[in-house]
Amino acid sequence: MRKLRGFLVLVFAVALVMGGTALGEETIKIGMVQPLTGPVSFGGNTLLNGARLAVEKINDAGGVLGRKLELVPEDGQCVPPKSVNAAEKLIVRDKVSIILGAYCSSSSAAVKPVTNKYRVPQITGVSTSSKLTEKDTEWFFRAQGTSAAYANAIGPMLKKMGLKRMVFLVINDDWGRAVAAEFGRAFKAEGGKVVETFIFDRKEKDLSIYLTKARSLGVDSIVTACYTPHCIAIAKQAREVGLKAKILGEGAWTTAPFYRGAGAAGDGILGFVEYVYTLDNAMNRAFVAKYKARHNENPTKYSAAGHTLVNIAAQAIQRAGSADRKAIRDALEKTNYDGLVGNYRFNQVHQAYGFDIFITKNEGGVPKVLEVVRIKKP
Repeated sequence: MRKLRGFLVLVFAVALVMGGTALGEETIKIGMVQPLTGPVSFGGNTLLNGARLAVEKINDAGGVLGRKLELVPEDGQCVPPKSVNAAEKLIVRDKVSIILGAYCSSSSAAVKPVTNKYRVPQITGVSTSSKLTEKDTEWFFRAQGTSAAYANAIGPMLKKMGLKRMVFLVINDDWGRAVAAEFGRAFKAEGGKVVETFIFDRKEKDLSIYLTKARSLGVDSIVTACYTPHCIAIAKQAREVGLKAKILGEGAWTTAPFYRGAGAAGDGILGFVEYVYTLDNAMNRAFVAKYKARHNENPTKYSAAGHTLVNIAAQAIQRAGSADRKAIRDALEKTNYDGLVGNYRFNQVHQAYGFDIFITKNEGGVPKVLEVVRIKKP
């Protein structure tokens, strides 16, 4: 009887310990809606890679509020209805405290009503369409610039380059159309002439008809908004049709898949990018070293975005003192995060400012920084 009593006491003690451990290790869930399959999946997966490294570092240091962070990714494919379904799953099924995403501007816009309905904070680190922060931003935050902000910052640089006649070649989505509209406005304000705007669909592979037309128009520059497959096509097909105009713009111009796919055709192209792995600061050197050791290639602007999003979210959770969604939302408004490319704060409509963007030139598969531009408070 005494042995049985002792055994029961031991079982009870183990149960208490296990129960305490389980309670102590309850995670704080961070949902992610990113394109993990489909045409732009490289960007979504490298963003997830950067986010995972950030979570790993935070958890190794003890987590947040004594709890581990847990990333819960869902594939939105940059397709608005699928992104909406992904967000619903994360909120209803997984009970996440915050959502990071989406990726494409159209998908981020589609997810906004969902996070607003369920009162869940949402932060995007990639979407640049200005429309996203024009209204209904109570639960929405953007840790990224807008096409309008980038155009205002880079517009004077275009004049400095001596550019006078420009065409746009952009993908047919919210981001692409915003690039054409905002950079066109800024270029005209500097005395330049927008000769034509070409908009291509995601399924198009042969863009040579647009490039040939651009050549016949005698323009000196072609500004783009393209994901990896179309950026590669533009670089290669521009050479094939004998286009001499300078190619520049937003997109995947400094990513490893672009360099692999375009080869020498990628040299000389100018990118407007939010991050370059060659930045020489302590935080970035450590990030690049860890990322390269894990993935055998350099991080991209998407990897950096994932790293930034997680750190902003983690600091907000710490300030909130809990995983409560409303408390996190309120804490996000007090963001003051020093990241890979500078400081991030949010204005009254939850648009980030204070960080740097870069004009780069591809040289032998390496992005050389030509200009550094600070994004001012809108």
